[in-house]
Amino acid sequence: MSARFQRRSARGFTLVEAMVVVAILAVVVGIGAPEFSRFIADQRVRGIATDLVASLLVARSEAIKRNADVTLARSASGWSSGWTVASGGTDIDKRQLPGGKISTPSTVTNVVFQGTGRPTTVFALELRDAHYGTAITPRCVSVGLDGRPTQTRGGCP
Repeated sequence: MSARFQRRSARGFTLVEAMVVVAILAVVVGIGAPEFSRFIADQRVRGIATDLVASLLVARSEAIKRNADVTLARSASGWSSGWTVASGGTDIDKRQLPGGKISTPSTVTNVVFQGTGRPTTVFALELRDAHYGTAITPRCVSVGLDGRPTQTRGGCP
C-alpha cells in the first residue's frame, strides 16, 4: 500500500489545486494593477517635470554664456507636446513628448532668461497626468526672480 501511495503523490497537482492557485493570482493582480497604473502615471509626470527643469537650467546657462536672451517656449500644440530652448532663432534644446500624456491648466507660453540668468517674469507650470487628473499628485515647476528652477510635489501656488 505504501508503494501505491508514493506513486499517486508523485503525479502533480489536481485540477482543484490548480484552480485555487489561479483564483488567488487573479485576486492579487486585480488588487495590484490599478495601483501600479497610478504609480506609472506619477512617475511619468515626475519624469516630464525633471526634463522641464533640465531644459530651464540649459536655457539659463546658455543665456549667461551668450550674454543674450534665451527663451524656453512650449510647442505650438501646448506643453503636453514638448518645448524648445532657443536664442536668436537658433534651437539649442528641443524636447518632444508623446501627446496626451500630461495636462497643464496654465496659460503660460514661455519663459525668457536674460543675459544675467534672471527671467523677465516669474514662471510656474503645474503638470498633471491627463488620464488620472487630480487622482495623481501634480508637480509644479517654477522659476523665481533669481532664475533658479525648482520642482515641487503638489500644485502651484
